[in-house]
Amino acid sequence: MKLIPSLVEAMRRGRLAENTIRAYVGWIKRYIHFHERRHPKYLGPNDVVAFLSYLANEELVAASTQSQALNALVFLYRAIDQPLGELPKYSRPKRSRRLPTVLTEREVRALLTRVEGKQQQLGAKLMYGAGLRVSEAAQLRVQDIEFERKEIMVRRGKGDKDRVTILPEATIPALRAQIRRVAALQKKDQLKGDVVAPLPGRLAEKKPASSRSLGWCYLFPSTRLHRNVHTGLYERWHMSPSSLQRAVKDAVRASPGIHRDASSHTLRHSFATHLLRTGTDIRTVQKLLGHTSLRTTSVYLHVLGKGAFGIVSPLDLG
Repeated sequence: MKLIPSLVEAMRRGRLAENTIRAYVGWIKRYIHFHERRHPKYLGPNDVVAFLSYLANEELVAASTQSQALNALVFLYRAIDQPLGELPKYSRPKRSRRLPTVLTEREVRALLTRVEGKQQQLGAKLMYGAGLRVSEAAQLRVQDIEFERKEIMVRRGKGDKDRVTILPEATIPALRAQIRRVAALQKKDQLKGDVVAPLPGRLAEKKPASSRSLGWCYLFPSTRLHRNVHTGLYERWHMSPSSLQRAVKDAVRASPGIHRDASSHTLRHSFATHLLRTGTDIRTVQKLLGHTSLRTTSVYLHVLGKGAFGIVSPLDLG
């Protein structure tokens, strides 16, 4: 019973993203249940291999899913001072390479007009206009928007990396209006006296006054308050990424011209593809997306909308 809370604490000390923590905890629990609730300290590399092989052969998980499960177990065994070392051979799913779904500019604009909710629509516009992941859009803070330089600071993105991306000029009026709404909400919270903005890491200990500044407020605040059991204060977090995902999914279904299985991440794919189509250098796109490897970004070269490999069919010649 004490294992999971201690692991979560260790993950947070290691600055793992909350989504990663939830995923790792889920895999660790599945691993323990798979071995009839035995404590991991009584299990070893062969037991890990048995679980990973089961995922591949019985659950038919994707290669990336199995890799995530392995990463979770590697973290587990390091945390309990029993490093796994080199594992025996185990069954691995074939790694499939899929091309991303990309919408046309017309389809994107039709979709964006059908996203319901001011926060959700603005969040969707930033995902497309700045290439943000859904979690990055939901977790933006007021101070991350730089109007003069037309930049957005993405903090603690995938891999716990910061990066700078472009601020779409078309979103500036809506962003200014959103910040005014956040400021008005913050004033109401401050009248209550015990409502603050949650701060990352140990900033709450070093600069506690920052939790009452507008800059640290989330750009898309949650409607509910969360009570911090350690401080006793109520915190106003950001809107749920899932609410943004649902709003985009509903907009896709409401768009009569879209017949593909598009999602919120499709907006990020479309951002990259449309930039490349207009002549933006691929390394610039790589930086804007926050990709470590250029190979990851190069997949968008295959969906530029210029025909396969950019050539003309012989049927269309002469």
